[in-house]
Amino acid sequence: IPFKGKKAKGVDFLGKPVEFDVENNILHLKQGRIQA
Repeated sequence: IPFKGKKAKGVDFLGKPVEFDVENNILHLKQGRIQA
């Protein structure tokens, strides 16, 4: 997994900037627009 242990930045459904662990938040990856 190329993104293992890395932080990804994106926005949630309200457009608020968020940062999350790629490996542990796959559902979040699918829910938001990722700007990593």
